[in-house]
Parts: sequence; C-alpha cells; structure tokens
Amino acid sequence: MSTVNMKKLKNLTQYNFTATFIKADVTVRERKSSSLKNIYPTVLLKNVCLADTGELIAKYYWLGYGKSLAKL
Repeated sequence: MSTVNMKKLKNLTQYNFTATFIKADVTVRERKSSSLKNIYPTVLLKNVCLADTGELIAKYYWLGYGKSLAKL
C-alpha cells in the first residue's frame, strides 16, 4: 500500500475515502481570552485510503464532526 502526498489532494477536486472507524470521543479546548471551554466531537479513523485507488492517505486521522456525521 503506497502513501499519497497530502499536498497533492489540496485542490478543488472531491475525493471519496474509505477508513476503519476506531472510536468517537470529545475534545475540550479552553479559550485563552476567557475561561470558557468548548467541546468538539471527534472521530478516530484508521487506514484512511482513496476509494478509487486504495492508496493510503493516513494511518490514523482525528476528524471533527457535526450533526450530519453524527446521524450515521
């Protein structure tokens, strides 16, 4: 399995990916200007690959998600 350079993917083309779901979690970040804490839902994915070619993009990837991904 070869690895794709991420810089090649940074254009206006849309890609389809495949990955293995590991876990869902939340990240808590505190603002520097105040004591407010924000909670961000995240998902850990493993072996993220291009769906068309099977080329490896990342071994592990933390992805922040919103309501539409949470429904899945």
